[in-house]
Amino acid sequence: NVVQNGLIQRGIQVDRYNVYDTSAREFSDEEVKTARDIDIGTFASPSAVNAWWTSVGKLPRYCVCIGKTSAVKCREYGVDDDRVVFPVNPGVDSWAQSVVNVIQQQFQ
Repeated sequence: NVVQNGLIQRGIQVDRYNVYDTSAREFSDEEVKTARDIDIGTFASPSAVNAWWTSVGKLPRYCVCIGKTSAVKCREYGVDDDRVVFPVNPGVDSWAQSVVNVIQQQFQ
């Protein structure tokens, strides 16, 4: 609502249309078992972090996030700072490179 409220405060009429909604899906027991052993998880939003936590009960050993807000959410769930990684300039390419960097630095 930040953009919407900012526009309204500037006297601009806003007609809001919600075109999608994020919702978590249920994990099967097998998926939960597998997810609990994952070394690297990638997260594109704080809601994705919340959904993972709700389904799995813990986050992966390393959390590679698309940007700072997702990284902050991982830290709120107790992941150590040195295990939460995100690019300085958010974006898909820099996010993918962050995954490669973690693999090269931690697993090779």
